[in-house]
Amino acid sequence: MSERTNAALRHLKSCKGCLRVQPLAAFYLRSAEAPEGPRRARCKSCEASAASHRRHNGPSVISELIRRGTGDPDALSERALEMVYTDEPMPPALIDEYRRRIKAAEAKRKRQERLCAERVRPMRFACAGVRA
Repeated sequence: MSERTNAALRHLKSCKGCLRVQPLAAFYLRSAEAPEGPRRARCKSCEASAASHRRHNGPSVISELIRRGTGDPDALSERALEMVYTDEPMPPALIDEYRRRIKAAEAKRKRQERLCAERVRPMRFACAGVRA
């Protein structure tokens, strides 16, 4: 490809929602702090339609159950309560996501314990009770 073609392609991006190739201006920035930084995966029109859908329909029940976890059942919406207190089996997607999150939390805890035992201090957290 010529340099001219490469320069033109650098200013285009494919939307993961509508699959159209659009200029970078059609995509929101991931962070306002980096004006020339990475862009979101979906174009502005797809982001707007998704926001409108969430605004009118509320969060999905599965998302709500995963986000709330096993906390206070009074905090759940009526749709979520109907799903929780029913004789029907839980959706496999919800069970898989719950298991995945439990496994990831356990792996993170073990990694932090191992690093603290080795006195290696990662930048993201400080080891409790370990001094350099």
